[in-house]
Amino acid sequence: MAHTADPDRIGQHGLEIVKAVSEDLAVRQEPVDKCVTARITLPDPLVHAGAGG
Repeated sequence: MAHTADPDRIGQHGLEIVKAVSEDLAVRQEPVDKCVTARITLPDPLVHAGAGG
């Protein structure tokens, strides 16, 4: 799981970053490792380029 906030820690911020930008985050422990599933909404490129409508 994500570590608690520690400004002096170097590295291991990956899950903190994913959690900050995702709408939903699930971490499941596997026998050897872990499975991370994140739901992230990406902007619609047509809307943001001014071509929508």
